[in-house]
Amino acid sequence: MTSETESIGQNESAQDAGRKSDIQVSDTKPNVSPALSVPKVSPTKTHCEITCKTEKNWWDKAKPFVEIAGIILLFVYTLYTIKMYCANRDAANAAKSAADTAHDALVLGQRPWIKIKHRIVKPLNFEFVGAAGPAATMTVEDTIENVGNGVALNVVSWEDVIPLDSNMATTSARNRQDQWCDANKRFDPKSPTQLNGYSLFPKDPLIQDSGIGPLMSTVRKAVENNTANMSFLHKGSDPNPLAGKVAFAMVGCIVYRSPLDPDGTRPYMTGFLYHLGEPDESGGIQPFVIPKGTAEKLRLVKFPDGDFAY
Repeated sequence: MTSETESIGQNESAQDAGRKSDIQVSDTKPNVSPALSVPKVSPTKTHCEITCKTEKNWWDKAKPFVEIAGIILLFVYTLYTIKMYCANRDAANAAKSAADTAHDALVLGQRPWIKIKHRIVKPLNFEFVGAAGPAATMTVEDTIENVGNGVALNVVSWEDVIPLDSNMATTSARNRQDQWCDANKRFDPKSPTQLNGYSLFPKDPLIQDSGIGPLMSTVRKAVENNTANMSFLHKGSDPNPLAGKVAFAMVGCIVYRSPLDPDGTRPYMTGFLYHLGEPDESGGIQPFVIPKGTAEKLRLVKFPDGDFAY
């Protein structure tokens, strides 16, 4: 079978070889079609779904843990920031407190302290007539001493004799004291008309005389109030021996500052209050006098609540 096939093929080849080719080759360079480009084959839909689904499933599982970790880190950072802020604040407060303590210690150690002593030079007289009219006057000697370590600046002092209230209280006298002393805690250092005061060095006392006393119109008004309101001090049908009489107190203060205090301020004050009275044998005093002539027996009597200093 094989031999027959091969013989047939050979005969046909021989016959074709003897024929002339009917095809004339006119172009020695035949047209050759360019090679076709092979398009890239994109992944199949099934493959993409499998890959994307795998990545998405991984992120969905990890995302909550990542968010929780971020929240925890943010919380820790916030706590650390708050801790640092509190530490810085406490350090600043401690530094400020230490500086304030040192400043206060310096001020306290170097500030002036003024004390004052009084002595009657001329007793209370009810017959003086001045520019403002009749007045009761008394002259006292003031011994003003700085017992502190620093110089006292812008020192000013004031004192006056004030009638007691009809109930023997010193309310009116203390109100007058507060009025003057509080008004002079501040001053204008540039004012040409305002008294700026003087300087007082430590252990160098100043001694001066001061004439003081109320107008007689004020004294007469106090006598009228006493006569009307002091019946509780006298019992019986006899005339009230206190009628027409009046009692007095002497009040005053000194205000000043140290070189460490701002100019225009007087933060320090020494205040005083005396009762005027005639000492008796029992150890008490007789404060009432008739406002005529000269009350030569009156003395300055200090009460426990009379003095203060700061």
